[in-house]
Amino acid sequence: MPAKNRGYFFNWWAEILTVVFLIVGYMIGAAMRNQHISLVAAVICGILFGRFTHIEHEDHFVPALIVAGGFIIGLTTGDKMTSDVTLLVLFVISLALSYYIHREGFLDKLT
Repeated sequence: MPAKNRGYFFNWWAEILTVVFLIVGYMIGAAMRNQHISLVAAVICGILFGRFTHIEHEDHFVPALIVAGGFIIGLTTGDKMTSDVTLLVLFVISLALSYYIHREGFLDKLT
């Protein structure tokens, strides 16, 4: 295998993860039968993706946001009970708040 092709798979990690999380988000959204649980799931996933975005902030900030975008698109597509705008707003607010909390180190101050 030539040296220039080595690691080629890892150049596509953001696209692969976006498709995976798009499918996972769709499956989670399709499984939701209650509007309130869908809203809670959007907030929890926003918090987790905020942490993921903070971890990837140094080198891969935009690809991390693209992966989160793929998830929320899948979630809103799969969920038929809840308003897409409501899910999107809650997801973005919880992602931004989680990113801010991790960036400022508020969780480190608690320990």
